[in-house]
Amino acid sequence: MAQATRKTTEQIPLTQRLKTVLPFVSALLLLIGATVLVLTLQQRYRDSDSWQLQRVRVEGAMRQVKSAEVLAAMQVQAGMTLAALDLRQLHERVAALPWVKSVSLRRVYPGELQVTVVERTPWLRLNQDELIDTDGNPYAPANVAAFGHLALLRSSHGQLEQAVAQFVGGNDQLKPLGLTIVELDLNGRGALMMTLNNKLQLMFGRDDWDGRLQRFMSLYPGLVADGNVPTYIDLRYDTGFAVAWPQTEKMTNSKTAGL
Repeated sequence: MAQATRKTTEQIPLTQRLKTVLPFVSALLLLIGATVLVLTLQQRYRDSDSWQLQRVRVEGAMRQVKSAEVLAAMQVQAGMTLAALDLRQLHERVAALPWVKSVSLRRVYPGELQVTVVERTPWLRLNQDELIDTDGNPYAPANVAAFGHLALLRSSHGQLEQAVAQFVGGNDQLKPLGLTIVELDLNGRGALMMTLNNKLQLMFGRDDWDGRLQRFMSLYPGLVADGNVPTYIDLRYDTGFAVAWPQTEKMTNSKTAGL
């Protein structure tokens, strides 16, 4: 009786362990079976004529990007197997188009590839041969000349962030005077010049741009009180300024200044 009692006591832990392990084994077998099924179906999709690419649908609010341009960049053809398409490679090809801000691709079985394009919104011109989008990123489309109405920035790419900041900040400060910047030039030596919408040029030099802009705003109402707008105002002085008028070179507090 003692031996029988010991055998029963030894069998109970083993049974409990089996009950604990069996759910994990079942789950593992189900996972293996599902993986094999997916791989098998995927291979059938790759080889099946019924899953071949029949149509590419290009969608999005596009004014500059053309569907034909997207299709040409992708280099896909009817009859290619839909499941075998390399979406990452196709994404890179479409995203490389100058006017494309972002793109997403999705397989729609049985035979369609859906391409959704988000187009860049032009904001400024850059050095005559590029545009800047509303996110501040430069790009070089073929039709830059069609956007001559946009304000122009002249700057290297290395100084672009600084030039954009001065354009935005300058326009905010000039707004109460009814003035806007139509051209901003930040040259290689760091000297700043602006042309305003009344054709007035402002020369700031390399230092204290914000302070000199404030000085201009304080003197501007008095300068144009008689209705005449200067040709340029040179603010490259610690205290004074120089003013040039359209017909006569009338100078106020002029001093020699160099860039």
